[in-house]
Amino acid sequence: MKIRYLNGEKTYYGVLSGAKNVINSRKLLNKINVFPVPDGDTGSNLASMMNLIIQQVRPKSTSKETMFSIADAALEGARGNSGIIFAQFLAGLAQELDDSSKLSVASFADSVEKAVPHVYQAVAEPVEGTMITVIRDWAEELSNIKAKTDDFKELFNISITRAKESLTKTTNQLEALKEAEVVDAGAKGFVKFLEGIVDFLEGKGISDLKSFSFEEIAAAATTEKVHSAGKFRYCTEVFMSDLEMELEGIKTILSNYGNSLVVAGTQKQLRVHIHTNQPEEVVYTLGQLGTIMRQKVDDMQKQTAVAQNRKYEIALVTDSIADLPKELIENYQIQVIPLNLSLNGNNYLDKLTITPNKFYSLFKESDGEVSSSQPSYKQVDNLFSFLTSHYQSIIAVTVASELSGTWNIVNQVAEEYKDDETEIEVIDSKLNSGAEGLAVLETAEKIAAGWNLDKTADYIRKLVNKTEIYVSVNTVKYMVKGGRISRPTGWLARLVNLKPIITLDNDGAGTSFGQAFTTNGLQNKIKDLVTDIYESEGIKRYAIVHAQAEEQAQNYAAEFTQILGQAPEYIMPISPIVGLNAGPGSIAISLIKE
Repeated sequence: MKIRYLNGEKTYYGVLSGAKNVINSRKLLNKINVFPVPDGDTGSNLASMMNLIIQQVRPKSTSKETMFSIADAALEGARGNSGIIFAQFLAGLAQELDDSSKLSVASFADSVEKAVPHVYQAVAEPVEGTMITVIRDWAEELSNIKAKTDDFKELFNISITRAKESLTKTTNQLEALKEAEVVDAGAKGFVKFLEGIVDFLEGKGISDLKSFSFEEIAAAATTEKVHSAGKFRYCTEVFMSDLEMELEGIKTILSNYGNSLVVAGTQKQLRVHIHTNQPEEVVYTLGQLGTIMRQKVDDMQKQTAVAQNRKYEIALVTDSIADLPKELIENYQIQVIPLNLSLNGNNYLDKLTITPNKFYSLFKESDGEVSSSQPSYKQVDNLFSFLTSHYQSIIAVTVASELSGTWNIVNQVAEEYKDDETEIEVIDSKLNSGAEGLAVLETAEKIAAGWNLDKTADYIRKLVNKTEIYVSVNTVKYMVKGGRISRPTGWLARLVNLKPIITLDNDGAGTSFGQAFTTNGLQNKIKDLVTDIYESEGIKRYAIVHAQAEEQAQNYAAEFTQILGQAPEYIMPISPIVGLNAGPGSIAISLIKE
């Protein structure tokens, strides 16, 4: 039986069949992925996008309405170059389809042809021999045969031959593909999508499509993801809305920050992908042009180091609240989960897409809508999925559970990955900032020394009870702004210029340890306190952290070096999330007792 028209339901099930075929092909697509970087994740990225389409979309009355729903889900779920290019094609097709209840072969072919320029416009530097080439060639074939048939089955069966021929040619169009003797992975993913549509039009597996489990597809879409480091370190993706600039202008601005740039969608809803060394500048720039909904930053260099040059048998995970210098994090291959910051309506990843200095300048200008939140389940799940592919043991040391829900999220995800082959320990450090950083450093050193998981975990659980932090807060203004103390209490404290010492109790909750009316008076109290600890119990090591107070921190360190007879392990700025409450001018000493 001929299929002369498409409606919303047929369009939906055709896409559903294509999506399922892509998901089922994800391992093959990962295996042949060598361009633009051999990161082995094209299949995973396309499967992730298709999974979201399956989960979110239901058929509408017309093909156009259905395709708009599909395109919106695709843009939201798109990952990687191929995923975002694919999403842009779907968005372009949705825009170009007519809104009749019965979509004809000729109308469909015309719409596909008109959607092709949308794809080329999304890519800053279009490269032939990739998905965009196959899409273009397929569209040309649709245009060539639209007058010869009125049957969608025939249209797709004939045109897919041209798409497959175009796919085969990609091997010789790009040097990387020629050397690896493979076709382009993204282009093959598009052909797999078309093959799934053909299966639906031929009546294959329709009953399965109407009854299959979304949960089964979701599970199948999760696979290993490994980026390969190149000239640019961070694979950065931003999903945003309400753009105030045309897409071409955004491409022009962002082209200065890296390569592999794809800008897909519309001013209403946009997905950006770029490989860059400046994720914070990319996100800040985009934040000035619209509302940032979500973002993802993968450290391709760190992923490659783990996949190809893993140093230790145990993976060490912490969160961005732990203040530890970047060089130590890299040396010990520590995995850091960023917490989220919401500032003036935009979302940022702590220490990744917002730096301390940028945070304070924005914070001072903020209208009070400033908050922090724990990582999402998906953020942590992605990391553990990667780590369990390369390690049999994982230890995670998190910020105090009294201060953040991070421990709870990490523990939930860890429980899903624990089995007979994977051992995971999640430790509530009951600490934050530099104190948490010192605990993580101790953990890293024990792992590097060859300690096993159980011995290391037992040691750290005992260590946190001997670890302290004392924060000299310059003003309570930011504690009020961050919601840590009430406005009346803050007003009174500021009226008399009261400055508190903040520490953590045995459960990890913040508490006031003392106060003074001058910064010098406050710091002298801390010095006396630390001296007493040193003389009575001894101090193994310590660190100094600060919020925009580098000079004062250096002076502070010099005094403690003289008192304790040893220099600090490190001096560094605190996490912007900690700075949300401590405020500029704050200085803290973290220490581990003997």
